[in-house]
Amino acid sequence: MKADVLRTEVTTHALRAVRLAGVVVGLLGVAVCQAAGVVGGQVEMPLDDAVYARLGKAIRHEAFSSNRVFRIADLAAVINRREPLGLVPATPAQTPLDDAALHERAARATFALYTLSEADYKSGNTARLGAAFLIHPGIAATCFHAFKGLDEPFVAAGLTVEGRPVTVVKILALYPLEDLALLQVEGAGDTVLPLRPDTPAGVRVRAIGHPLNKYFFAVEGMVARYGIKNGPGGERLTRLHLMIHSIGGFSGGAIIDNAGNAVGMLDSFETLKAGAATYDVRSAIPAATIRARFSEPYACGMTPEAVADLLRPVATPSASVDVHTIKTESAKGAAISEVRSDVPHAYTVRVEDKSGNVIARGRPSDNLRAGLPEWAKSLYDENIKTANAKADAIAPPNDTEQPR
Repeated sequence: MKADVLRTEVTTHALRAVRLAGVVVGLLGVAVCQAAGVVGGQVEMPLDDAVYARLGKAIRHEAFSSNRVFRIADLAAVINRREPLGLVPATPAQTPLDDAALHERAARATFALYTLSEADYKSGNTARLGAAFLIHPGIAATCFHAFKGLDEPFVAAGLTVEGRPVTVVKILALYPLEDLALLQVEGAGDTVLPLRPDTPAGVRVRAIGHPLNKYFFAVEGMVARYGIKNGPGGERLTRLHLMIHSIGGFSGGAIIDNAGNAVGMLDSFETLKAGAATYDVRSAIPAATIRARFSEPYACGMTPEAVADLLRPVATPSASVDVHTIKTESAKGAAISEVRSDVPHAYTVRVEDKSGNVIARGRPSDNLRAGLPEWAKSLYDENIKTANAKADAIAPPNDTEQPR
């Protein structure tokens, strides 16, 4: 540890199943911002999260009642779609917008995206809640992980800021490596965010998402840099890193510049740990990566076994589930733990060399540590220390979790 400086990163990747309270409403045309009895002076009409929640529940009910469902085969058919969409992307805007106009444009191009299985519906109409946005008339972008682990049949449906239902007509393409999904939709409106592929670091940006069920919530920050994300097969993926104030609930949301262009799409965030200090850094898919799917064939592929593993249904409890990826690195390799919020002390750890080759994997134990090369033991110790602290911090009351 003298020459090898350790760096520990805690990555939180959220698949949220949100419990929505309230009675299913019968009319989807309710104006969301007509909040009777709200007082507070002459201000912009407030958004009512309870109304959005009821509308979302009604939309999901209607989708299942009308049998507008998808199956695993629909996902398998479009994973790593090679053919481009064959569409002409909108030209990026050049004229800056004032804050009010920019916010309105971003909100109108964005919709809340719900995904849930029939089992989720029957057990309380609970859903994962994320964001999606229009990149072309009738075409929306969101994150692949919104669909990962869903059992069949399942529904994907949306809700606009005006309270209109959005129908997902077809899942056009899924790119797990990039965490990107492209959808054909109806009812999302006609406000498109052009994809700007050449945004430099240092640009001020904002995003809209739904943190903790606070619908259409805006945050702002800055493009900190372009960085590299290593894929499972050694792929080197370009990512936007952002200093932006947010928590979970923004996955699939556009990163927007001051002219109303999408410069990227949020998909995850990392907590960088240095001693007692922590720093939240958001990761986003660059607009250039999304824009390439309009006209360029896709070159990456996966084995049938890898595809089957990605699409295997995962039992997700109705409460929120976060997976915290804790990575401790040195010049020779890395130790990586994954701590689930529902079973935090049942985590696993793997140790890799600098080429990404796995040296050891499993539940933490003396035997696992004993089999490591000397350079990896300090990495392992630091990683396990951080993982245990994270597990203790997020464990349920009385530690009632059951390993699985």
